[in-house]
Amino acid sequence: MGLSLVLPNVFTFDDFIVGNNAQVITRLRHGSTIWLYGESAVGKTHLLHALCDSCESAIFVDSPETDLSGCESFELIAIDNVTDYFGKYETELKLQTFYQSLDFERNRLVVASRQHSQEIQFALNDLASRLRSFQALFLEPLPAGEKVGFLIHCAKRRGIVIAENVAEYIVDRTERSQSALLEFLDELDRAAFEQGRRVTIPFVRSLLHDE
Repeated sequence: MGLSLVLPNVFTFDDFIVGNNAQVITRLRHGSTIWLYGESAVGKTHLLHALCDSCESAIFVDSPETDLSGCESFELIAIDNVTDYFGKYETELKLQTFYQSLDFERNRLVVASRQHSQEIQFALNDLASRLRSFQALFLEPLPAGEKVGFLIHCAKRRGIVIAENVAEYIVDRTERSQSALLEFLDELDRAAFEQGRRVTIPFVRSLLHDE
């Protein structure tokens, strides 16, 4: 049965499908100030979690609502969706104040965004200057030939078994961006659970309305 299981969200480097990003990951693991960017669903959040998991002293932040005071006590601070801080004086000032509390002889700051830092409109010029000095790493989408493995891998993490021929059918008939594949996987997961169905080509065809 294609039933959804509640699985722990454990993200590691070993569990990441690298594609053409081997050099990016090497630099990410060793850099002290990194701006990681790339389109939706290419794995930025996964890599930030993996980086935190590999560090003895780390904190993962994914909202401007998070109180950053005291976070400088961690060796690694990983901020996801960092652009949520930008465009408002108050939240940019909060991030700038935190930045100024860091000592980069012992602290590492890694942020992730869909956009390169040069594309961001900042309210505070000083913050813009500091963050634009970070090493920018572009996380590439997976090559087309690796999308089937990506879909099977993501389904397995949810407790869904998808045969390779079924995954190939999905990839051939949907938009091939990783975000679109994950959106369809969400739909497939819900439908399989609600209808008590195995994930087969006829079932997928019915969801895609593929005559």
